[in-house]
Amino acid sequence: MKENDSTSDGHRSDAAATKPGLGDLAEAFFKSLGITEERYKAVKVKLHLDPHCNCADRKKWLNEMGAKLGVDGVVVKMAKWMDPRKR
Repeated sequence: MKENDSTSDGHRSDAAATKPGLGDLAEAFFKSLGITEERYKAVKVKLHLDPHCNCADRKKWLNEMGAKLGVDGVVVKMAKWMDPRKR
């Protein structure tokens, strides 16, 4: 997180909290392919695997890593490019 993205108490500002990150882009990408959390879990159940996917934690981690690596601007541009409503 960049310094200007946080408030004086260290919490993210509203603008920074709603800005899509790397994890959000990954989620949008998989959803565009029809791979949702529910479908992923259903397939794992059919294969007799643990149905937990840890998607929320993975998404959070990717968002944090994207912010640390400074790829947030690229992610926003890619997310807009991937959004079929904005084409």
